[in-house]
Amino acid sequence: MKRIHLVLYCQLLFAPLANAGLPPFHGTLQWHALSVDESFQNAKVFGTAFLFSIPDLKVTDSITLEAEAGVNLEIGSNNSTYIKEFAPEREVVLRKAYLEFIPVNFLQLKAGAINQQDYQSPLLLGGRAFVAAQEQLTLPIGELQNITLRSQQAIPSNDTLTNRIGAVDGKPPQFMIHSLGVDLDGDVLSIQVEASLWRFQTLPNSVAYYSRFMGNTVVGIGTDASRFYYNYYGKNASFKLGLFESSPVNFIFSGQWVRNDEAATGHDTGLMASGGLGLYGHRFSLHWLKNESDSSVAFYNASSLGHNNRKGYGVSVEGAVNPVWNYSAKYWNLDLIEANLYQSAGTRFQFGLERSF
Repeated sequence: MKRIHLVLYCQLLFAPLANAGLPPFHGTLQWHALSVDESFQNAKVFGTAFLFSIPDLKVTDSITLEAEAGVNLEIGSNNSTYIKEFAPEREVVLRKAYLEFIPVNFLQLKAGAINQQDYQSPLLLGGRAFVAAQEQLTLPIGELQNITLRSQQAIPSNDTLTNRIGAVDGKPPQFMIHSLGVDLDGDVLSIQVEASLWRFQTLPNSVAYYSRFMGNTVVGIGTDASRFYYNYYGKNASFKLGLFESSPVNFIFSGQWVRNDEAATGHDTGLMASGGLGLYGHRFSLHWLKNESDSSVAFYNASSLGHNNRKGYGVSVEGAVNPVWNYSAKYWNLDLIEANLYQSAGTRFQFGLERSF
């Protein structure tokens, strides 16, 4: 009964906004559960989140605002030897909030909080927002084919809106990434490929301190004295290949490769591959990864994949129950590439249920 009351409240909340002719607000109500079972950390967390978004709010003819934010409330338990990465949170969440300027139809300029999930490279970047400026040039080479050049300059600092652990003090870190992408969209075969050059600079000691427990090679003791053994700049590539993607039965294959040019051989590369079968709105996928210890900065990549110094496999299922209800479930079995004092092998399970308004 409480869930019905909450759904009705959300519908009543958004209905007056639409009837008043105000900017279009979209709402999402989420329920999620997480289980982490490892020797050095064990977590059982359940939560609910309410997010609202403003898509393409026109400021002028060439400037629009896009934003998504909300609250996340969690309960549960967390036992950890070193860091409380999966402790239940009660927080404000900022997914994205940026201004987009399109002076001509092939040029896009963005500034604000930009979600890094757009790069589809979880071994390098998690799904968090960075304060950033981004420039994108799109060159059409056919009706459904494009070449894209984009560049981003960001400050990947940690604050209460990023749902990260710990705190980042002192001079803010810097992150730059320059990418070339190709998008080929057809009835039978669709291909998306993007190759990038990336670089992290002025990474604070506190980021190094927490990254030690996530798989990176770090020297020094404590938050003030810890520092990365390697610098971090290199290359990244991601791809997505779809077969009959618009059909009820389809196949999607995707992958990522990341390399830190400054790290030693055996510590510098991350690989991930996935293959999925789509059946009438539901998708079943298999995943595999091997992410060496210093291929990327562990603090900023996806926690769901165990950060760095990991290898393993996963299975997932996701889909739509109806036009407004969606679900997802993912299981990962993760081992260590090299044994250390700060990480342990284990499993991770995530489940999510989502209702849009």
